[in-house]
Amino acid sequence: MKLESLRLHNFRAFQDTVMKQIPNFCILVGANGTGKSTIFSVFEFLKNAMTGNINTALAKLGGSHGFFEVRSRNASGPIEIELKFRKDENSPLATYFLQINEQNGRAYVAREILKYRRGSKGQPWHFLDFSNGSGFAVTNEDSILKTNFEEKDLKRNEQTLKSNDILAVKGLAQFQNFPVVAALGNMIENWHVSDFHIDRARNEQEAGYAEHL
Repeated sequence: MKLESLRLHNFRAFQDTVMKQIPNFCILVGANGTGKSTIFSVFEFLKNAMTGNINTALAKLGGSHGFFEVRSRNASGPIEIELKFRKDENSPLATYFLQINEQNGRAYVAREILKYRRGSKGQPWHFLDFSNGSGFAVTNEDSILKTNFEEKDLKRNEQTLKSNDILAVKGLAQFQNFPVVAALGNMIENWHVSDFHIDRARNEQEAGYAEHL
């Protein structure tokens, strides 16, 4: 699983930000308050949403104000998160798009899309597309590499979720016939962050001569 880019809209300090060409080994450096921790909190939020739902994940991140605390200050409209990734080095570039809005103080998934192109040209095919708790998922994803396979051959399974604040990828990630969804779920559930602080890099000495720094 390789994360290629990350786009954030109205997510805390990032009203419109894109990180492109993310390397395998990525180090974020910056002054306090510039948003380094916010980047990591995106994956914390997605992980909590995968194990629970959008509202519980927002509450863990933003406290009792949830959606309104996580959404950028003085901003209006939905929160958006977009990940572009590859299941492996030979897989096509996939895009996961999540749009979160609120109604009467309660957050819901306004749109959730997983899409990718079969080749290097043409419009991407939607393999998962949900809006406000209803949508479809393609069940024959493994067949798209066949030579004569066309978009009309996609088998779409219409579904309605128990609640509109649940991620559609949450359940689908457990099934083998959704390999790209499973790869996305595996990345979100098993992400790891190394939080390094320069002031903790060496022990402090209260007094006395130090032969080695």
